[in-house]
Amino acid sequence: MPKGFDIARLGSLLSAFAISAASGNSAAAAATATLKPYTTPDKSASASVPSGWKVIRGDNTVIEMTGPQGENVSLGVTAITQNAASPGGKPLASGISFVMPYATDMQSKFVRIFQFASESSHQAAPQFTFAAASPLRVAPVLGQCARFLGAISEASKPPANFESAMCSFPPDFVGVSKNVLLYAQVPTSLVPQERSLVESVLKSYRIPQQWLAKKLAPFYATPKVRMPAAAGNAAAASIMGSVWAQEGAADTAADCFDYSVLRETPTYQLPAKCGGPAGNQ
Repeated sequence: MPKGFDIARLGSLLSAFAISAASGNSAAAAATATLKPYTTPDKSASASVPSGWKVIRGDNTVIEMTGPQGENVSLGVTAITQNAASPGGKPLASGISFVMPYATDMQSKFVRIFQFASESSHQAAPQFTFAAASPLRVAPVLGQCARFLGAISEASKPPANFESAMCSFPPDFVGVSKNVLLYAQVPTSLVPQERSLVESVLKSYRIPQQWLAKKLAPFYATPKVRMPAAAGNAAAASIMGSVWAQEGAADTAADCFDYSVLRETPTYQLPAKCGGPAGNQ
């Protein structure tokens, strides 16, 4: 497994396979498929798995599964990146994948993560054609989130469609960010009949709150800094101003990620802390 990359192979969220040029609903095979509950051995996540599909990874909040016709669904993959190169050209700390400025736009981040995964496995990078790249309205503690639709071309594989949801969380006080990528792809010819099946799988994905808070917490814990020091020290002031310095920030991130990204809760139903109307609990 590549250093700092929370995957064995990449794939995940497909909340709507409306990317296909094909239309209609030939979902007979998908409708008769049996969904079986699956929980990772470490109890960090759960989801439903269609009959005939195989779980290829299940640990540390990540669930990855493949279908018999080239379908690929993964849930909870994470890439850890550093905002800038280390001073003096020092190697990256263990667990950090690569350097990528946090200000990089989300579409470029998405592509770069796939490029890194391909480089690490000595394979040609897939080619993406984006049909849509839409930012998600999320609480500040989630940083930047977006949803992507499009087509993917890979060597020796049939054409496929993909949808992805991705969040790039605010950097910690050292400049390290966690990028949580949810991605799924299905051969284009199968999109019409497998849309509802895959949507059911994705809607079933759950992560216990304590595991999710741990997953989304900053890579480096925010140091405790006294307020008087912050007043006269730029570095200390920066730490105190970080979203991660707020009490319970990781728990808030877990709650808001669950509501906004996993459950796709409408804004008017969100708690105020997650961007919903004032007064919502």
